[in-house]
Amino acid sequence: MNFKDILRHSATLFFILLFSSNFTNAQDLNENLTFFKPLLNKTWKGHFQNPVVEEITHICKWDIIKSGYAVRLNKSVPEVKGFEMEITYYYDAMDKEVKFLTITNNGHLSRGTVTNEGNRIITIGWQMGPNGVKKVKQTFEVGEDGNLHDYFGSAEADENFRGHYIKYTVEN
Repeated sequence: MNFKDILRHSATLFFILLFSSNFTNAQDLNENLTFFKPLLNKTWKGHFQNPVVEEITHICKWDIIKSGYAVRLNKSVPEVKGFEMEITYYYDAMDKEVKFLTITNNGHLSRGTVTNEGNRIITIGWQMGPNGVKKVKQTFEVGEDGNLHDYFGSAEADENFRGHYIKYTVEN
C-alpha cells in the first residue's frame, strides 16, 4: 500500500459522496450493501466484554446515505475524550467490491474491503495514524439473541487479529 493508492481510493469515495444526496429509505439501498439491513436505523449501545467495562459506553448508529449508495456508521464514546468515528461503506463498481473508509477525531484513517458471511460483516484493511500503519480486521456479527458483537484487532498485536470485543444491544 502506498500513498498514491490511498489517494485514489479516497478520491473515489469523495466523488461518490459529493455527487449523491442523502436518502434514508432502506428499500433504495444499493443491492451490494443489503447485508447491512439488520443494523440500519437503530441506535446500538455497547460495552467492552474483555474485560467488562460498563463505565465506558460505545454508541453506534447505522444509516443509509447518498441515495442508498453508501452506509454510514457513526460511533461515539463520550467517556474517552469525546471519541468519534465515522465509517462509510460503499460499493466500488470499478473493483467490484464493497469498501470502507474510516475517519476518527483522534488522527486515524482506515480503509479496506468488506465481505459478508451469513450474519457476519468482515472488514480488513489498513489503519494509518500517529503511531504508523497497521493491518486491521473488524467483524460485526448479529447473534441469535439480537445483540451485535464487534471484534476488532490488528495483525501487529496478534496474527489472529485478537483485540477488543464489544457487545451491543439495540436501544430503540
